[in-house]
Parts: sequence; C-alpha cells; structure tokens
Amino acid sequence: MVLFRLGLSIALAESSGRTMRRAEEVLKRLVAEFPQSPFKSPAEFILGLQSQVESLKADIKEKEARIKLLSEELQKLKEIDLQRRPSRPSY
Repeated sequence: MVLFRLGLSIALAESSGRTMRRAEEVLKRLVAEFPQSPFKSPAEFILGLQSQVESLKADIKEKEARIKLLSEELQKLKEIDLQRRPSRPSY
C-alpha cells in the first residue's frame, strides 16, 4: 500500500518527465515485489495509461514533424507555381 501511494503521489505531484519516471519505478517495484498485493492491478493500470500517454506524445511529435515538412513542401510548390505563371500585362 505504501509503494502504491508513494507512486501515485509522485505521479500527481508534478508532471515532469523525471517525476513520472520515478513514479513508474515505484509502481513497477510494487508489481514486481508484491504480486499478491490488492494494489497490483491499479498500479498496472496506471502504468498502462502512462505507456499510452507516452505513445500518444510520440505520435503527436511525429505528426507535428510531418505537418511541418508538408507545410514547407507546400510553400516551395507555391513559389514554383508563382514563377511559372505568365506575367500579367500592365495597363
């Protein structure tokens, strides 16, 4: 019970990457050292959620990088298109 509460309090205290890693370490310790604990399932659930959060963060970074690349490519295509257009006669 102490490890579960410690892990939970660390996780909720501050949302920096370092504190979340520490919270994960504590919860993983609970799961490994006390497999019969009634807090094992909630600890595994929290660890699973954290894993999903990290996966989603990585996915967001990947998508943001892809959006940036596509935006740059679009800008280049616009510039090429502007260069190809014939000049309009001035009146």
